[in-house]
Amino acid sequence: MTDKGVVKQLEELLAPIKKDLGGVKRDLGGVKRDLGEINKKLEQHDKNFAELRETLDEHGRKLDQHTGALVNIEDTINVYGDMYQVNNDNARKLEKRIDVLENSEGIVPPQEFRLIDL
Repeated sequence: MTDKGVVKQLEELLAPIKKDLGGVKRDLGGVKRDLGEINKKLEQHDKNFAELRETLDEHGRKLDQHTGALVNIEDTINVYGDMYQVNNDNARKLEKRIDVLENSEGIVPPQEFRLIDL
């Protein structure tokens, strides 16, 4: 067999493979196109997640600031509650002292001057 005969036989044997290879190349081109679209969408999702992450971080910072303010408000309310209790105790003590004096002198005070029980 001559070189030309071998080449001809190889070309005949490779012809179906070349034909199938063309289909594979077309399919691969479609896959590449699809992957490119998916990649673009993933990049957009990455950008969206980055924006969401920044928004959440900003909200976290604001919440941290508010936490300090809320603790300060709680402390202030507790102080006012303590002051109320002290003032209420002192008012009750004064009422007892005045009741003793009023009872010994027979004075009946008007109702609007009496302390209201809570």
